[in-house]
Amino acid sequence: LFNLLENFLTNKIDNLLKKNIKLKFIGEINKLPIRLRKIIKNSELKTSKNSSLQVNVALNYGSKRELINSIKNIRKKKIKINEKNIDNNLFTKNIIDPDILIRTGNTQRLSNFMLWQLAYTEIFFEKKLWPDFKSNDFKKILNKLIPELDLSEENFPHMSFKETKIGKIKCRIMRISFTGELSYEINIQANYGKSLWEQCMDAGKEFNITP
Repeated sequence: LFNLLENFLTNKIDNLLKKNIKLKFIGEINKLPIRLRKIIKNSELKTSKNSSLQVNVALNYGSKRELINSIKNIRKKKIKINEKNIDNNLFTKNIIDPDILIRTGNTQRLSNFMLWQLAYTEIFFEKKLWPDFKSNDFKKILNKLIPELDLSEENFPHMSFKETKIGKIKCRIMRISFTGELSYEINIQANYGKSLWEQCMDAGKEFNITP
């Protein structure tokens, strides 16, 4: 799996740059092989100024360990243990908590994934496996969450998981996490618009990570 990730980050990084996609890795990256750590750091550095879409990849990640590390860092800094300081010492520092989490694979548990960050998240469990989860399934979930939105093909002609484009929606910042056997967090940044169908953003025409 490490070799597959190395291959993707080495050979596909130019595609992410073209699509203005920013990569962020969360987890105990310091415990990974040195070669992989260097490639990860280089990928984050190369994409650090991109702004269309931020993709947070959880690698060697466990939420319990994340919380323990946060408390240890707070004690080292000799600062007060409170919610703000815990947030600022998590792997997800400077990443807004998800609004939606979708877990595929007919498994109804969080599996030690973002236990702190999901406190106010809307959680959806899907029977379908991750490869079978399509754009229409995603639209159904959005309709459940925000029923007033018209998520028809006419308004979302390019919405898919390989060619991702968010059409005209009035929305606030939307953070979406997909978890199956592997976990990805997709941050889609958008702003309130003046009209219901004002353009929020183009998330990019290509997003396809195959670990």
